[in-house]
Amino acid sequence: LLERVESVLRGEIASALETGAATAAGVGTEHLTAALAAPFPRITYDEAIEIASTARSERGEPSLRSGQDLTPEDETAIIQRCSDADMPIPTMVTCFPTEIKFFNMKCDPRNPKRVLSADVLMPFAGETVGAAVREDDYESLVDRLVSSPMFRTLQARDIGTLEVFEPYLSLIRSKATPRHAGYGIGLDRLLQFIVGASDIRETSIAYRLTRGR
Repeated sequence: LLERVESVLRGEIASALETGAATAAGVGTEHLTAALAAPFPRITYDEAIEIASTARSERGEPSLRSGQDLTPEDETAIIQRCSDADMPIPTMVTCFPTEIKFFNMKCDPRNPKRVLSADVLMPFAGETVGAAVREDDYESLVDRLVSSPMFRTLQARDIGTLEVFEPYLSLIRSKATPRHAGYGIGLDRLLQFIVGASDIRETSIAYRLTRGR
């Protein structure tokens, strides 16, 4: 999964260079060539926490606790610390805590408190890709679902029942789908990295079409 995600991102970056789309934006391309020059660094969430906490300490801020999600400032610090060269490059953070990720992400058999997931952090843009192995064990899936913050929120609104999720649960129960993994790319954020924009609104088509209305 990680290799597929990295390959797709590299293809998009290379295409932006080859077609001239990156230079058409009027910015340099050094950050793009740097991203293609070496494999994307891969670190675990626990390693990311250590890096972010060190950076916070240097800024005089409280440390990041395990189980907390990463802030944009944390992501920037992680990217900078994981890049060998002066130019920061995309970085993969894997194995996030179970409690802060979606219920259908598969638990790591080596550590059930972590899920087999990965976020790709990109310079300028932050988290651009979310990826994970999907849970294929029915009992584990149901346990994760009913104990998830999302399900409790739905229950509070009187719309949280297992029947609502039955079409999905039945697929897993009957093993109608093969074991699989997936990922989603935030195209606005990928474009933000390619053109080196500091504000995602500069690369959001929806925002640019509706601003001023």
